[in-house]
Amino acid sequence: MGYEDHAPLLGNNDHRLTEQQKDFISRSVGRRLAVVRTMSPVASVLFFMLAVGLLITCGVVQNAYLLLRVIPAVFVLVVASISAWTQAQAAQRKLLLLQDMFGHSYVGSWVYEKDTWIPFARQYYELPTVVRWMLRALFILFVLLGLGLFFGLYFGLPITNIRPAIFFTYTGLPPIAIGVLMLVGVYGTLYYLIYRRFNPTTHCCILSKGSLYIEGEYIALVPRGAALSQHMYSLDRIDLSQTQVGTGLRLNVLSFHLVTLNRYGQNTRRYLQCPVPTNTTPSVATFVPDFAREYASSVYVSPELLRGKEAESCPAPTVRVQASEITL
Repeated sequence: MGYEDHAPLLGNNDHRLTEQQKDFISRSVGRRLAVVRTMSPVASVLFFMLAVGLLITCGVVQNAYLLLRVIPAVFVLVVASISAWTQAQAAQRKLLLLQDMFGHSYVGSWVYEKDTWIPFARQYYELPTVVRWMLRALFILFVLLGLGLFFGLYFGLPITNIRPAIFFTYTGLPPIAIGVLMLVGVYGTLYYLIYRRFNPTTHCCILSKGSLYIEGEYIALVPRGAALSQHMYSLDRIDLSQTQVGTGLRLNVLSFHLVTLNRYGQNTRRYLQCPVPTNTTPSVATFVPDFAREYASSVYVSPELLRGKEAESCPAPTVRVQASEITL
């Protein structure tokens, strides 16, 4: 069942991906995955050889103290080697899934509304209050550290032949620069994600059996109940409902609750959201259960969205549908 099967429900073509855009997405994702597939095995071998080289060096010099200091580095290199190798294997599996993303596995896709993207992104990428306060505290800490080093060393040591500006450059400036770069890196990235030029090949969502493409990121999925692995995700549940964005704006939002394994073998959860244009919502509400049939444990669809009505005119609670009960 593809997106074109629901075309009469869309009303217009403003939020559809063209064939050229689909081809561009396939080629761009394929190039990125091909680079990872090629370079990751090389990095894996290099990390492993470096670890072996350190052990051989310790054996040649026969220094037990050096061996004790090298063991942590060897462990990190071995973990990095395994991680790079698994990343190459995941890239190969993703390339196989990518070949059929717009083929028989294709379920549906849509482009976000340009006018509502920035209000949605401001809320979606907003940092939690705790994180904002931590960033400010770290910045103040780095500034105080830099000033403390400068004044403490300059006035605490018998320094007479060095200008204060030069001494500050080597003592106080580096910690302050680290704090500034930290803030610029975090907030600069968020600013780019929110206000970058609207591009249909990036600001879109593509659903395919076994994969998900959202905002330029290609995510490979494993079937429900299958074993998890690094760089592969399990889809816990999907939620399609209305969300309050800012003041006076309600958007239809599709949410994905994902689970994957980190490098230590522990479950890591990830939460993704994407806006759904109003005129495409009835179609999305129809083919989302088809997408989730083999992958999601449960699907949440607001009844008013399934009927194509606004939530304000039909206040009904969100319903829960088990994946095993989905019928089309």
